[in-house]
Amino acid sequence: MPHPPSSLSSSSSSFPKPGAIKLALDCPEILYAIGQWIPTFQEERSSETYIFTPRGLLNCCLVSKYWREVLTPLIWRVDDIEAMTDVPDQLLIKYGEHVRVLVSIRHRCPGPIYTQLRQLTLGYGVNAGKKAMQLLAANHYLKRLELVNVQIFDQLNWNHSRPPNSSNNNDQDSDIWNHDSDDDNVHSPTNPLGHLGTTLEEISLVYTQCREMELYYLLRAVAKGSLRSLKLYRLSGNFDLKDLVFNSLTRLYLFLDMKTYPGLHEILGRSPHLECLDLKGMRSALSVLDPIIHILSGTQSRETSNQREERLRVGLPEPRQWLRPQLLSLGLHFCTSPFDLEELFNYEKTLEIIRACNINQERTDHLRSLRELSLQLMIIDDQAREAIEVHKLNLEVLKIKVIWPERGYSTGRKKKKKKQDQLLRRILQSCPRLREFEFWDQNSNSDVRETMTALIGDYGVDDNDSDSDSGGDNDTGTNNKNGISNLNQQQQHKKQVEPWNCPELESLTLNFRVTLGVEMPSEKGTQEKEERRYFDGDQGGEDVGIWVMPKQKCNTEFYDGTGFLLDTHWSNSGPLKDVVNALGRPKEGEELIKRFLRHISPSRKMKRLQLSQLVFTRSV
Repeated sequence: MPHPPSSLSSSSSSFPKPGAIKLALDCPEILYAIGQWIPTFQEERSSETYIFTPRGLLNCCLVSKYWREVLTPLIWRVDDIEAMTDVPDQLLIKYGEHVRVLVSIRHRCPGPIYTQLRQLTLGYGVNAGKKAMQLLAANHYLKRLELVNVQIFDQLNWNHSRPPNSSNNNDQDSDIWNHDSDDDNVHSPTNPLGHLGTTLEEISLVYTQCREMELYYLLRAVAKGSLRSLKLYRLSGNFDLKDLVFNSLTRLYLFLDMKTYPGLHEILGRSPHLECLDLKGMRSALSVLDPIIHILSGTQSRETSNQREERLRVGLPEPRQWLRPQLLSLGLHFCTSPFDLEELFNYEKTLEIIRACNINQERTDHLRSLRELSLQLMIIDDQAREAIEVHKLNLEVLKIKVIWPERGYSTGRKKKKKKQDQLLRRILQSCPRLREFEFWDQNSNSDVRETMTALIGDYGVDDNDSDSDSGGDNDTGTNNKNGISNLNQQQQHKKQVEPWNCPELESLTLNFRVTLGVEMPSEKGTQEKEERRYFDGDQGGEDVGIWVMPKQKCNTEFYDGTGFLLDTHWSNSGPLKDVVNALGRPKEGEELIKRFLRHISPSRKMKRLQLSQLVFTRSV
């Protein structure tokens, strides 16, 4: 149980004596622990403002004077400038010793210098660099640091630190960062993190400019300590890390492009315990991924005999052999411009990175593959499927975002989309340990019905058959010109509809179109649907699950297939649901949902399902 601030545990005349405590809520430590689980801020939607005092905690403060003295400091655990912009500085100073989190983005930077912070987030404010230096110097127990466009290095005392007449000296021995002391935990103007080597666990630097060896000396103070997460996003400058090794680093986030790339990839080979890697970048960064592929695969750049002779002749040292990280989680999200491409293809180097994370050494019988994979592709093709299936034995979480360009919905693209849905089903079926699966097709022509039908397996004959869309009455046998029997037709249908085989799957999400996941552009077409219940098998069966679609709002005019699933068809005058029912036709959307739920029923561990805008939960 966490301990309260010093002021709470100190003696006070209003606190009951230990022998007089009878109820659990009379104990300050328990009240303090409860307060940490109460939201600090609540949004007032009617006025679009934030209330910085939680209602539940305020009600508790009304119980007694003792409760007010104990609970009031809990309200001030977080100072979010955006949410508390109207709070007077006098109040912030009064309760400053209780503040543990400071968040200031695009807002005032003056204010109290808190001394008990555990998390600090600063960005874009006036004099943000100066304020960051003051806060870092005043806090000795900081665990998480995030700086967004804060040029912290501009606040260093360059003239005081640099030796005389050394402005034009390129010798590293006279560099401003070098000092005689080997103790990196000694705080100095040129080492703002020196006193946080054993406490700081997360660092995030965004839009930061680095000069000379600044990044190296900034990270040197924490690299050998407890640093576990490092995020470097759009940095610019010099990234020479010399011989720095990150002993405790387990999570690394890098944004790569032609400007910020040089040197950052070396962190992969300097982190022996790295488990999670997230790579993002622009399209231009795809041409500089070769060193990352070599480090992840354990194969350095091959040195030819001529290169070796030239290196020995010049006297250059042998290329460094990097440590090969054994990743458990990989994220690949490269921002491309899909609208300037005529063909649909994935960048081969992104697939090479996925394959490089697989460690399979036949001599040692050692196998290590990814457990979590999140990637952004142009389209799911055979090459992408094969790269993913390299990790199929251990893969537990898989998230795929498809951003393939649309230049009309031609027949060729329609076939590729149909094949993509089929490959998606093959990927699902090939991962026996998969627990969570998310698929987001951002193409504006995507439809939830097509993917649902493909996952069921009822997708007809192969795409190469040009007559796959031709009609015919197979029941009467009018098209059996080659003597195909009904038995062969049944065998063909059985081959097409294979049983669902995802025993460990707990969550399945299918998203469609580019605007899903954000606020709808308008309220037109938005309806509130009542709760619905579905059985994933025969109601008379012994092991039948009940799927509940809770009461929710959805936009049936958003052409992602949601309106079809709800059997709501629109015209200029409004929904035509009643007209469709009056015609005597079955509710096709309702039937498709039932078929899909019955098909995935073997996944008894699945508790959550999302079909575009519709969310289902399993109650049994």
